[in-house]
This record gives sequence, C-alpha cells and structure tokens, in this order.
Amino acid sequence: MAVKAIIPNVAVIHVQKVDKFGNASIEGARFEDVYKAKSAKTLIITVEEIVDTEYFVGHPERNTFP
Repeated sequence: MAVKAIIPNVAVIHVQKVDKFGNASIEGARFEDVYKAKSAKTLIITVEEIVDTEYFVGHPERNTFP
C-alpha cells in the first residue's frame, strides 16, 4: 500500500551546538530528527551552546543541518 508522505508545518528539535549562521550539530543519537527537520515547512531549533563557525569549517561532518 502506498501512503502519501507526511509534511508537517513545524518541527521542533534540540541540538547541542549551533553557529551564528544556523549550522547545527546533533551529538549522539539522531533518531528521526533529521527526517523531521528536512520534511517540515518550518524548523525551530533549541540549542545548548553557540559556537564559532570554525567548529563546522574544520569538521564538516559535524554539520547535521546546514
């Protein structure tokens, strides 16, 4: 059976680090957060720490949400 994809209006996720440009990093288990964030029309991110952009430039694999 085929089912139409769910497109949520808003997704709220929590990340550990973000920079001033909105690049965000989830450290640890990601569960379905990446899928929720990419499918939602609007994304709201709560964060524990704001870091310099160099955190992502030096290690691009940390950038979960560009």
